[in-house]
Amino acid sequence: MNDVELPEMRKSVLSAVHALSDEGYQRRVWIRKEYPDEGYYDDFETNLHILFDDTPVLDDPESSVGMILRS
Repeated sequence: MNDVELPEMRKSVLSAVHALSDEGYQRRVWIRKEYPDEGYYDDFETNLHILFDDTPVLDDPESSVGMILRS
C-alpha cells in the first residue's frame, strides 16, 4: 500500500467501500452496535463522508490516482 502518497486515506476509502458493500457488517455494527473492540465506532454517515467529503475519489477519481488510488 505504500505505492500511493496517502496510504492511510486509501485504507479509509477501502474500509468505507467494504462497509457499504457488506450487509452482514451493516446489520452487526450499524444496527445491533456489536463493535469488534471497545472504543470502536462506525456508521453509515461516517462512510459516506469518507467517500464524498473527505476524499475526491467519487467526484474526481482521476485526481486521486497515485495519491489515494492505484492505477
